[in-house]
Amino acid sequence: MLPTMPDTPVPPPYQRIDLVHRPEGDERIDVTGFLQDGGTVRISFDPGQSGAVDEDGVVTQEPIEECFIVTAHDHDGAKIGSGTGHSVAKAMLRLHRPPAPDPSAYSTEPPF
Repeated sequence: MLPTMPDTPVPPPYQRIDLVHRPEGDERIDVTGFLQDGGTVRISFDPGQSGAVDEDGVVTQEPIEECFIVTAHDHDGAKIGSGTGHSVAKAMLRLHRPPAPDPSAYSTEPPF
């Protein structure tokens, strides 16, 4: 949906693709507050890998695209969360805490 002024469409201030894979709610890290509380954010670049084929042209190694990696660490250096993207901005938008484990996934029955 585009915001509009009277009879004049106005483009959104962001691209819709920027919101794909963006973390929701509690998973999201407030970078400003996190840094003010003594955390650090490290930005790195992964150049990826070109793919490979054998002499028959069969793919033996799928290509891995290059990407930026943003990693959040608390004041003790423990990893809090991460995000990846084709640009630093997209990696920062995707910076998130890993989801908490689902307690229902574990059995309450003793092992046999």
